[in-house]
Amino acid sequence: MPAELDESDDSTRDPTQGGGGSLVVWMLASLFCVAVLALAVSHAPARIRLIGLLSIGFGLLVGWLIVWLANVFEVRPSLWTLFVFAASLACGGFVLSTLQTFQLDTAMRQLSKEEELAAKLMREIDRQRGVVKADETVVQRFREFLSRRVRQLGAWPSPWPEVFWSGECLLTGIAAGGLSVRRASASSRSQPE
Repeated sequence: MPAELDESDDSTRDPTQGGGGSLVVWMLASLFCVAVLALAVSHAPARIRLIGLLSIGFGLLVGWLIVWLANVFEVRPSLWTLFVFAASLACGGFVLSTLQTFQLDTAMRQLSKEEELAAKLMREIDRQRGVVKADETVVQRFREFLSRRVRQLGAWPSPWPEVFWSGECLLTGIAAGGLSVRRASASSRSQPE
């Protein structure tokens, strides 16, 4: 068989792929693992979900996981691609984890039948008096959830809970991207060319 037709020749392969690994398969596996990790973190006890520490820890874990999966699938993305992919996945995973925690918190705060009847009676009394309150939206409930999270640091009025949460998302992405690039560049230096 001529050399130019031999598909096993490594010199003709895409540089982002290693011996049979696929960039798309690596990305999908990373996405799946980060989603599972995010859902697991949302069920962690409140003592573990400390503001700032959880986000950095989550980001570092995602950064490590992505490089490990790249080695498993023998994929060698560029450092820039690795940073952006790791940071994006970590931020998305942290947001997913926060939203899942919000849903769990909302489910635990459901009113009992008596409380629900009392709330309905209070709304009816307010309606008869002419006081019309707008129904609570999901966004308002999410903001209240973020305020409850920040209470461990003290009383912070709006928009500070949202600012803290945005900062946590940013820290998560920086931690994941930074660790993934550091690990990938260290492993590429240790491997002979």
